[in-house]
Amino acid sequence: MALKAFYENALTRLLLKIAIFLLLFYFPYEIAHYSFVLLHYIYEGLDFLVEELLIHGFGLTKFQSHLVFFYLSWVVGLYGLYWLWRKMPVLIGKVKHQYHYTAETIAHFWQAQPFMYKVALVIVLLLFFKLYILFLF
Repeated sequence: MALKAFYENALTRLLLKIAIFLLLFYFPYEIAHYSFVLLHYIYEGLDFLVEELLIHGFGLTKFQSHLVFFYLSWVVGLYGLYWLWRKMPVLIGKVKHQYHYTAETIAHFWQAQPFMYKVALVIVLLLFFKLYILFLF
C-alpha cells in the first residue's frame, strides 16, 4: 500500500518520467545497439526453428526452406507496416495526450516550488548539461 501511495505522488511520477527521459537521452546508442542485437537473435532463432520444421516436417531442401522463410518474413514485415499505418493516428493521439499531461505536470510542479528550490534546480540542470557536454566531446 505504501508503494502505491509513493507512486501516486505527482512528484514521484515526474521524477520517474525524467529518469526515463534521461536514460533515453543519455544512452541512445547503447539502447539501440542492444535492442537491435536482441531483435537479430530473435529473428535468427525463428529462422532456425522454421527452417528445421520445413526440412524435417515437410521434406524441403535447405535452399527451399530459406526461400520460404525469406518470403514469409517479407509478408509478416509488410503486414506489420500496414498495421502500423492503420494504427498511427491513434498512436500519435496518445503520444500527444501524454506529452500535454507531462508538460502540465512539470508546469504545476515548477509553479508550486519556492524560489530557492527553483534556483537550485536550474543550477543542478546547468551543471548536468555542462558535464554531459564536457564528457560528450
